[in-house]
Amino acid sequence: MRALHLAEAAMREAVVALRVGGSGSVGSQITPAVYGGGLFWVDATDLGNGQVLLSAAAMHGSGRHALQAVVSVTAPVGRVFTRNITAKDVISFRPGNSFDSYDSRLGAYEDQPKQVYDVWTYVNDNASFQLNGSINLNSNMGIFGDVIPGPGESVAYDPVTVYISGSTTPADELIEFEPTVVPSFASQGALSVPDGGTQTVYAGDYHFDQIEINAGAQLRIEGPATLVVDDFAALSGSDLYIDGTYGPVVIYFTTANVSISNATFTNERRLPPDLAFILTTNQQVQFNVNGPIVGSIYAPDAVLRINPKGGDADMYGAGAGSQVWFAAGASVHLDEALAYVGGSSGGGAEVSILSTHTVDFPVRRFRRDRRDPFLVLGVDRRALPMPAQAHDI
Repeated sequence: MRALHLAEAAMREAVVALRVGGSGSVGSQITPAVYGGGLFWVDATDLGNGQVLLSAAAMHGSGRHALQAVVSVTAPVGRVFTRNITAKDVISFRPGNSFDSYDSRLGAYEDQPKQVYDVWTYVNDNASFQLNGSINLNSNMGIFGDVIPGPGESVAYDPVTVYISGSTTPADELIEFEPTVVPSFASQGALSVPDGGTQTVYAGDYHFDQIEINAGAQLRIEGPATLVVDDFAALSGSDLYIDGTYGPVVIYFTTANVSISNATFTNERRLPPDLAFILTTNQQVQFNVNGPIVGSIYAPDAVLRINPKGGDADMYGAGAGSQVWFAAGASVHLDEALAYVGGSSGGGAEVSILSTHTVDFPVRRFRRDRRDPFLVLGVDRRALPMPAQAHDI
């Protein structure tokens, strides 16, 4: 029975892999994923016409189980987040802003080797930001990448106080954001975490009329999860804790009633693909976060104010809005990995399961050999990847 449950978990992980832009394969017989005291792998076969055959094999103790499923995959239209900051109407900079890039597939930003230019420290110089109009840069800025004004527009800056490592060539065409399509889930009413309390939202799909994280409280969300939230309030000293170990968390804010007041946003793995905020409003929304923002924000019609505070007042990931405003001294670190996961609206590919059934275990000798699977495969469980790290290896 445990092997069956493990095979079902393997199939869910393969669906997550497809949603975030992978092939659907998870681990392999040589390097399986370790989970729940056992191991599994999923092979993915492209059947054409947007369909994929997923073949999952799971081993737990003496148990063996295999499942096959045919799924339909609708690929995302585009990827706005290949640029770290993109705006249609306004980008407002402040003295001390800096921009660089890194690749979170190689680990968290702070764990990657740094380079130094003048007073600026950076990882990679593949950052970029784009605006439909002209761009005016304040003093004391370091930009390790491209600054892209609209067609026929220009970039105004003082090269003595502003450093740009890349191009300032105008774009060939205006930015056109993809419309945001909010998924439809049955409402579960309001969710309120009391002062100093803790509550967990487990993997799944949810619609809340309101979420309120009161002072000193923590709301923990475990991925893969998609939340549609009408009104949101994170009060002073509260914490929105994101665990994307087993899949990303996508949060849709459907109104302008978003209040973030000196709260913290904790991304457990400090990986931007683990968290995406999607805003449908055309009003102003302020991210007044105490500490870093690690994730992406897509607000195609909103005035987006990014105001991280504290010792690590940075944003790691990407953002897009009608207008984007930065706090003084804030730095943005473009995550290059966002070019390879999901679509511009954060949800990635849509995956529908067309059929699923149990099949014979794919390795005949393992059907008879009921010894411990780690011994049978000759693998060290301590060296095996967790499911979220085993996509397309």
